[in-house]
Amino acid sequence: MSSTWRGKAACVGAGDLMFPEPGNRRGVADAKAVCGPCPVWQQCLTEALAEEHGRSKANRFGIRGGLDTNQRYAMQRRHDATPAAKRTYTGGKPLSPCGTQGAYDRHIRRKEPIDDACRKAHADRRREDRARARENAPCGTVAGYQRHRRYGEEACGQCIEANRVNSAVRRARRAEQKRNARIRDRLAA
Repeated sequence: MSSTWRGKAACVGAGDLMFPEPGNRRGVADAKAVCGPCPVWQQCLTEALAEEHGRSKANRFGIRGGLDTNQRYAMQRRHDATPAAKRTYTGGKPLSPCGTQGAYDRHIRRKEPIDDACRKAHADRRREDRARARENAPCGTVAGYQRHRRYGEEACGQCIEANRVNSAVRRARRAEQKRNARIRDRLAA
């Protein structure tokens, strides 16, 4: 980091004043008073946090950027505890652009609002997946029977049986729903 700002610091020439003994409240207050009107306190604090990153409280010294060692340590801990999803993207794998399935998945993971382009990409992907599943439908299933019909083929015995069983189940469900509706109508009357 460039140190051109150091010459503008209010503490230039302050010497040991900026490094009070631990527990010396008066010394800490005096040092912080020097930082108060300083025009470069932000650069000083930024550099201190960068230099001290990963250090324990015992390995941080002095008043820098208007904060004592405990305050800088706490600030660093809060920053490190902030979930990565809430931090600004700074590198690594590039984010999928909106309008793709990857971006839709990211919105879901981070509980972000989903835009129309991502919603459309997700619907297209689901449609493609269903079409692929229909194309690869195995024999002995209703989907297999429908695949035979779609291609104008004669359905195999397994697919015919699967379709027959499915039709019987659907008829039974419809009959039960009609029966239940009649019973509800009688009770309501």
